[in-house]
Amino acid sequence: MQKGFATLELIFFVLIISIMTAVAIPQAKNLVERATLDYEQKRLYSELKFLQTFGRSSSVGDLGMKGSFIGKNNSPMLLIDLLNGKYQIVGNEKVSRKANEKAVHEPHYLSNGVKISYAKANSLRIIFRPDGKIYFNGEEVTSERTLTFKPQNPKPEMTVPTIVFDSVGRIRGGRTQLP
Repeated sequence: MQKGFATLELIFFVLIISIMTAVAIPQAKNLVERATLDYEQKRLYSELKFLQTFGRSSSVGDLGMKGSFIGKNNSPMLLIDLLNGKYQIVGNEKVSRKANEKAVHEPHYLSNGVKISYAKANSLRIIFRPDGKIYFNGEEVTSERTLTFKPQNPKPEMTVPTIVFDSVGRIRGGRTQLP
Protein backbone atom coordinates (compact mmCIF):
# COMPACT_ATOMS: atom_id res chain seq x y z
CA MET A 1 0.00 0.00 0.00
CA GLN A 2 1.39 3.36 -1.09
CA LYS A 3 1.12 6.46 1.10
CA GLY A 4 1.47 10.08 -0.04
CA PHE A 5 2.02 11.46 -3.55
CA ALA A 6 4.68 10.49 -5.98
CA THR A 7 6.78 13.30 -7.43
CA LEU A 8 5.37 12.66 -10.89
CA GLU A 9 1.79 12.98 -9.62
CA LEU A 10 2.63 16.25 -7.90
CA ILE A 11 4.23 17.63 -11.09
CA PHE A 12 1.10 16.76 -13.12
CA PHE A 13 -1.14 18.35 -10.52
CA VAL A 14 0.86 21.61 -10.55
CA LEU A 15 0.94 21.56 -14.38
CA ILE A 16 -2.84 21.18 -14.64
CA ILE A 17 -3.47 23.97 -12.11
CA SER A 18 -1.00 26.24 -13.98
CA ILE A 19 -2.73 25.67 -17.32
CA MET A 20 -6.15 26.34 -15.82
CA THR A 21 -4.87 29.54 -14.20
CA ALA A 22 -3.24 30.72 -17.43
CA VAL A 23 -6.59 30.37 -19.21
CA ALA A 24 -8.76 31.78 -16.41
CA ILE A 25 -6.84 34.96 -15.55
CA PRO A 26 -7.15 36.68 -18.96
CA GLN A 27 -10.83 35.73 -19.12
CA ALA A 28 -11.42 37.17 -15.65
CA LYS A 29 -9.58 40.36 -16.63
CA ASN A 30 -11.79 40.74 -19.74
CA LEU A 31 -14.90 40.12 -17.63
CA VAL A 32 -13.91 42.80 -15.09
CA GLU A 33 -13.02 45.27 -17.87
CA ARG A 34 -16.37 44.75 -19.59
CA ALA A 35 -18.29 45.06 -16.32
CA THR A 36 -16.47 48.31 -15.51
CA LEU A 37 -17.28 49.81 -18.92
CA ASP A 38 -20.93 48.74 -18.61
CA TYR A 39 -21.16 50.23 -15.10
CA GLU A 40 -19.78 53.59 -16.25
CA GLN A 41 -22.15 53.66 -19.24
CA LYS A 42 -25.17 52.89 -17.06
CA ARG A 43 -24.17 55.47 -14.46
CA LEU A 44 -23.75 58.26 -17.02
CA TYR A 45 -26.95 57.18 -18.78
CA SER A 46 -28.78 57.46 -15.45
CA GLU A 47 -27.37 60.97 -14.89
CA LEU A 48 -28.44 61.98 -18.40
CA LYS A 49 -31.98 60.66 -17.90
CA PHE A 50 -32.14 62.57 -14.59
CA LEU A 51 -30.94 65.71 -16.33
CA GLN A 52 -33.40 65.22 -19.20
CA THR A 53 -36.30 64.78 -16.77
CA PHE A 54 -35.11 67.77 -14.79
CA GLY A 55 -34.83 69.93 -17.92
CA ARG A 56 -38.33 68.97 -19.10
CA SER A 57 -40.09 69.28 -15.75
CA SER A 58 -42.47 72.18 -15.40
CA SER A 59 -41.41 72.74 -11.82
CA VAL A 60 -38.16 72.02 -10.05
CA GLY A 61 -40.22 71.16 -7.00
CA ASP A 62 -41.59 68.14 -8.91
CA LEU A 63 -38.19 66.51 -8.43
CA GLY A 64 -37.78 67.52 -4.80
CA MET A 65 -34.92 69.90 -5.62
CA LYS A 66 -34.36 73.44 -4.50
CA GLY A 67 -34.38 75.76 -7.51
CA SER A 68 -31.92 78.41 -6.35
CA PHE A 69 -29.07 77.08 -8.48
CA ILE A 70 -30.83 76.93 -11.82
CA GLY A 71 -32.17 80.40 -12.47
CA LYS A 72 -35.02 81.17 -14.84
CA ASN A 73 -34.54 78.84 -17.77
CA ASN A 74 -34.66 75.63 -15.69
CA SER A 75 -31.83 73.98 -17.63
CA PRO A 76 -28.95 72.62 -15.60
CA MET A 77 -26.16 71.01 -17.61
CA LEU A 78 -23.79 68.07 -17.53
CA LEU A 79 -20.12 68.99 -17.80
CA ILE A 80 -17.91 66.15 -19.04
CA ASP A 81 -14.15 66.57 -18.76
CA LEU A 82 -13.03 64.04 -21.37
CA LEU A 83 -9.32 64.52 -20.67
CA ASN A 84 -9.49 63.96 -16.92
CA GLY A 85 -12.31 61.41 -16.98
CA LYS A 86 -14.94 63.07 -14.81
CA TYR A 87 -18.40 64.58 -15.12
CA GLN A 88 -20.77 66.62 -13.00
CA ILE A 89 -24.20 68.22 -13.19
CA VAL A 90 -24.04 71.96 -12.53
CA GLY A 91 -26.49 74.88 -12.61
CA ASN A 92 -27.64 76.55 -15.81
CA GLU A 93 -25.49 78.47 -18.30
CA LYS A 94 -25.98 81.89 -16.71
CA VAL A 95 -25.18 80.62 -13.23
CA SER A 96 -22.27 78.47 -14.45
CA ARG A 97 -20.50 81.35 -16.19
CA LYS A 98 -19.82 82.85 -12.79
CA ALA A 99 -16.53 82.01 -11.08
CA ASN A 100 -18.17 79.53 -8.71
CA GLU A 101 -20.17 76.94 -10.62
CA LYS A 102 -22.92 75.62 -8.42
CA ALA A 103 -22.98 71.85 -8.44
CA VAL A 104 -26.16 69.82 -8.34
CA HIS A 105 -24.25 66.56 -7.87
CA GLU A 106 -20.73 65.79 -6.74
CA PRO A 107 -18.32 65.11 -9.61
CA HIS A 108 -17.98 61.47 -10.66
CA TYR A 109 -14.54 60.25 -11.62
CA LEU A 110 -14.52 57.40 -14.10
CA SER A 111 -13.06 54.06 -13.04
CA ASN A 112 -9.37 53.59 -13.62
CA GLY A 113 -8.60 53.09 -17.29
CA VAL A 114 -12.06 54.08 -18.62
CA LYS A 115 -12.28 56.98 -21.07
CA ILE A 116 -15.28 58.63 -22.72
CA SER A 117 -14.64 59.80 -26.26
CA TYR A 118 -16.60 62.23 -28.38
CA ALA A 119 -15.56 63.70 -31.75
CA LYS A 120 -12.11 65.07 -30.88
CA ALA A 121 -13.40 67.23 -28.03
CA ASN A 122 -11.65 67.77 -24.69
CA SER A 123 -14.78 68.71 -22.80
CA LEU A 124 -18.50 68.61 -23.38
CA ARG A 125 -21.48 70.57 -22.03
CA ILE A 126 -24.81 68.80 -22.47
CA ILE A 127 -28.03 70.74 -21.89
CA PHE A 128 -31.62 69.50 -22.15
CA ARG A 129 -34.11 72.29 -22.82
CA PRO A 130 -37.75 72.22 -21.68
CA ASP A 131 -38.84 71.93 -25.33
CA GLY A 132 -36.99 68.59 -25.59
CA LYS A 133 -34.00 69.81 -27.58
CA ILE A 134 -30.49 68.72 -26.64
CA TYR A 135 -27.44 70.96 -26.95
CA PHE A 136 -23.80 69.84 -27.11
CA ASN A 137 -21.38 72.69 -26.34
CA GLY A 138 -24.08 75.23 -27.21
CA GLU A 139 -24.97 73.62 -30.55
CA GLU A 140 -28.36 71.97 -31.05
CA VAL A 141 -28.20 68.25 -31.75
CA THR A 142 -29.67 67.87 -35.25
CA SER A 143 -28.08 64.54 -36.12
CA GLU A 144 -27.11 61.47 -34.15
CA ARG A 145 -24.27 61.98 -31.63
CA THR A 146 -22.44 59.20 -29.80
CA LEU A 147 -20.43 59.02 -26.60
CA THR A 148 -18.17 55.94 -26.58
CA PHE A 149 -16.70 54.29 -23.47
CA LYS A 150 -13.27 52.80 -24.08
CA PRO A 151 -10.78 50.95 -21.90
CA GLN A 152 -7.24 52.23 -21.56
CA ASN A 153 -5.91 49.67 -24.05
CA PRO A 154 -8.75 48.75 -26.42
CA LYS A 155 -8.37 45.58 -28.42
CA PRO A 156 -9.11 45.54 -32.16
CA GLU A 157 -12.72 44.70 -32.99
CA MET A 158 -13.75 44.95 -29.35
CA THR A 159 -17.38 45.90 -28.60
CA VAL A 160 -17.72 48.85 -26.23
CA PRO A 161 -20.70 50.58 -24.62
CA THR A 162 -22.10 53.77 -26.12
CA ILE A 163 -24.74 56.38 -25.38
CA VAL A 164 -26.49 57.70 -28.49
CA PHE A 165 -28.40 60.99 -28.71
CA ASP A 166 -30.76 61.55 -31.64
CA SER A 167 -32.17 64.71 -33.17
CA VAL A 168 -35.59 64.40 -31.50
CA GLY A 169 -34.24 64.28 -27.95
CA ARG A 170 -34.05 60.54 -27.31
CA ILE A 171 -31.16 58.90 -25.52
CA ARG A 172 -30.32 55.22 -25.75
CA GLY A 173 -27.55 52.96 -24.61
CA GLY A 174 -25.94 50.40 -26.82
CA ARG A 175 -22.72 48.79 -27.93
CA THR A 176 -20.50 49.35 -30.94
CA GLN A 177 -17.55 47.53 -32.38
CA LEU A 178 -14.24 49.36 -32.48
CA PRO A 179 -12.49 49.46 -35.86
